[in-house]
Amino acid sequence: WSMAQSELANKYCSISNASKLKVLSALTEDSSMTSIARENNVSVNTVQRVLGSCSHHFLDSYEYLPAHLAFDEFKGVDRQLHF
Repeated sequence: WSMAQSELANKYCSISNASKLKVLSALTEDSSMTSIARENNVSVNTVQRVLGSCSHHFLDSYEYLPAHLAFDEFKGVDRQLHF
């Protein structure tokens, strides 16, 4: 019992590395995981696994503060009916 292995896909994996890179690229845009999965013909779980596989590169360090902080404000519209 052997599993095919090549540069196109990792061992024991049925999704190509190119597809994973495309999913990873799509994760940088303002899209939901569901839409990314649909556009790339993979499952939402696959999108989550791709994101999880690179999350160790972005570990939070609380040793310092970044040079710039951004705050976003949102003010809702008061929707009262006037007769």
